[in-house]
Amino acid sequence: MTVADTGVGEGCLIEVVSEAGLDTDAPVIVTATATGRINADLSLGADVTTARRLKANAGICHDGVKLHGKGFSITRADAAMLGLGHREGLDAFIRPYRNGRDLTQRTPQEAGEKFVIDLFGLSETAVRLRFPEVWQHLYSAVKPERDMNRRATYRENWWIFGEPRRELRPALIGLSRYIATVDTSKHRLFQFLAPEVVCDDKSVVIAMDDASTLGVLSSGIHVAWSLAAGSLLEDRPVYPKSTCFDPFPFPDPTPAQRAAIAEIAEEIDATRKIVQAEHPDITLTGLYNLVEKLRTGTILPAA
Repeated sequence: MTVADTGVGEGCLIEVVSEAGLDTDAPVIVTATATGRINADLSLGADVTTARRLKANAGICHDGVKLHGKGFSITRADAAMLGLGHREGLDAFIRPYRNGRDLTQRTPQEAGEKFVIDLFGLSETAVRLRFPEVWQHLYSAVKPERDMNRRATYRENWWIFGEPRRELRPALIGLSRYIATVDTSKHRLFQFLAPEVVCDDKSVVIAMDDASTLGVLSSGIHVAWSLAAGSLLEDRPVYPKSTCFDPFPFPDPTPAQRAAIAEIAEEIDATRKIVQAEHPDITLTGLYNLVEKLRTGTILPAA
């Protein structure tokens, strides 16, 4: 019989530490017992899932764009054929593109070959008159797919991303760079990206360009918070911005502390870029897999 009661109270949490001899008549099961307030996820202590969004974090963190049309994504060669590099003003609308896999599971060289046609802010007439080659490409490669979409806004605005993230764009104005992380990833990594780079909806964009913010987000404290407040997709942690970033209580460091954090964060970001430049075949996930092995004392092969 199971008995339940409403409300919040103390409980006893018993966890299995080790098991042996389970196929015998005398199995050995070792448990650890802890008492306290037991949360819905069977953790003890503070329930971070009840944390509320903070006004100080409003408007900073955003999801990446959602294309709703494969034809928006093009290669470097495609971009050149459409006029990038020799048609005036086009570089503002054909931009480097990164999806989640590009940021962590592809090398910078591989990811650097991807571009996206981002015409947010232009009418169809303006696109057709200013960039006829681009208009023709999207008319052939995107419009047929959008014509089949049930949402009227997607059908009628077929030359623009389905979800262009209108709130994100003003947040990035004036920034020399911004911070991004992949929403579902084995390792919780934050990195700086150039302001012209467009991230897709598998990425979370933090509209901040100071290294001290990168340092706080990369800290063990924030990673522990994100693991507790986030979710899981199979065995991979997920970073929903509404629970991992918006309620996170950022510290208020002194100027000296902020400078020290920023210095370390800049070094981390620079070191990763140097390692990838020296080893063009390594991805960020591969790099952190190696770091993880080093921390556990695993002997690595010479390669």
